[in-house]
Amino acid sequence: MFRQVSLLLKTWGIYVVVLIYSIVFNRVYPGYISSVLFYSLLMLPIISLVHLGFTYTVFRLTHDVDQRFVSKGDTVTYRLSLHNATPFILAPMTIHYLSSKELFHLEEDKKNAWLVLYPKSQRDLLKNLTCFYRGNYSVGVDYIKMQDFFGFFLIHYKDIEQHKILVYPNLHEFKSDVMRQVMSETAETIVGHDFGSSTVFTDVRKYQPGDSLNKIHWKLSAKKNTWISKEYMGHVTNTTYLFLDTYDLDLSTDHRIIYEDYMVEGCISLVHYLLNDRVELKLYYDYHGIQNISGKEMSAFNIFYDAFAHMTFYHENNYTKMINKVLLLEKESSHLIFATQQIQAEFVDLLVQLKSRNFEITVVLVHSSSIQLDDLKKATDEGLMLVLNTSNIPIYYLRMDDGAVRLEVS
Repeated sequence: MFRQVSLLLKTWGIYVVVLIYSIVFNRVYPGYISSVLFYSLLMLPIISLVHLGFTYTVFRLTHDVDQRFVSKGDTVTYRLSLHNATPFILAPMTIHYLSSKELFHLEEDKKNAWLVLYPKSQRDLLKNLTCFYRGNYSVGVDYIKMQDFFGFFLIHYKDIEQHKILVYPNLHEFKSDVMRQVMSETAETIVGHDFGSSTVFTDVRKYQPGDSLNKIHWKLSAKKNTWISKEYMGHVTNTTYLFLDTYDLDLSTDHRIIYEDYMVEGCISLVHYLLNDRVELKLYYDYHGIQNISGKEMSAFNIFYDAFAHMTFYHENNYTKMINKVLLLEKESSHLIFATQQIQAEFVDLLVQLKSRNFEITVVLVHSSSIQLDDLKKATDEGLMLVLNTSNIPIYYLRMDDGAVRLEVS
C-alpha cells in the first residue's frame, strides 16, 4: 500500500513540475503551440480519470471452477474471463487472486503483470489449484487493480462473487496395535467393573464373522494358531466416545488449517477403524454448540466423513465444558478418546475424575515435529503430562507415514 501511494505521489510530482515548465514556456514563448501544450497537460488528469471511470463501468468478468467437491490432493481449474464489449481500449489492470500460496502451494505470480483489454476483445486466464488441505475454501479473484495509462489514479474493482470448494479429507489405513490392545483391555476392564469380579469371561469359542476385535483372545489365538473369541457373561458395553477439540490454538490461519487437517485425517481414520470393528461410536465436537454424531456400522461412516469434511476449528475454547456436559449423567463405564492438543490443568483434573469413575481413557495428541509447527508446544504443559502418566492415563501421538495412520508413544 505504501509503495502504491509513493508511486502516485511521484507521478503527481513529475506532473506538477512539467505543468509549471509549460506555464513558464507559454509565458516566455506565447503562441498556438505553447497554449495547446499547456491546456493538454492541464486536461490530462481529467481525461485519465474519465477513462478510468469508463473502464470501471463497462468492464465485465466471468469466472468458474471445474469442480466444487474434491478430495485432498485433487487439482481444481479456475477459469477467469475478462470482457471488453466496447469499441474503446480499456485502462490497464492487474488481477489479485484470493487463494493462499501456502495452502495451495502456488508459485509466485509474475510481478504485477498488467493486462490491457483491446476493443471488442476477451482475455481468458486459467489457474490450477492443487488442494493440499481439507476444508472449505473460497477461491477466485480478491480484487482487480485498475490504473490509468499515466499513473495518476488507482482504483480497486471489488465485490466479486467468490466460489466455494469443499475438499474432503483423505482416508488412510489405520495401523496401530496400540488401539487394538487398548480396545481389548477396555472390554475386560469394563466387564470387571460391571460385575465386581476378577472373572472377565466365562468361555471361549472359535471366531465368527462379525466378532469385534476386543472379543478376540489374542494369547490363546497365537497359541492355537487360529482365531479364538471370548464368551462374556451378561452384556458388555462396546461404546466409545470420541471428543474432538475444535479450538484453533491461536495459530495463524494457514498454520491452523495445517494442524486441523492433520488432526481431522487422523480422527477420520480412527473412526473408520472403529466402525469397521462394529464398535458403537459417539463423536462429540463443539462448533457454536455441542455437535454429536453416532453410529455402529460401516453404513454410518459417510455421515462421519461428511461431518469431518465440513468441520471448522474456531476461537472458542469450550472443550472441557463440552466433556463435562456430555458425561455428567453417564453412569455406564465406557472408553473415552480425547483428541486434543490442550493439556492444561482444568482438563487434567477432569480426566483424573473420569478415571476414578471407571472410565477407560485414551489421550491422542499431534506431535509438533510431525507437521513442523513449533506453535503447538505452547498448548501442552509437560508437567501435567507427567500427572496423566502417573494416573495411568495413556498418551499417544498421531503419526502419518507411508499412507497409514499410527498411534505412537512419544
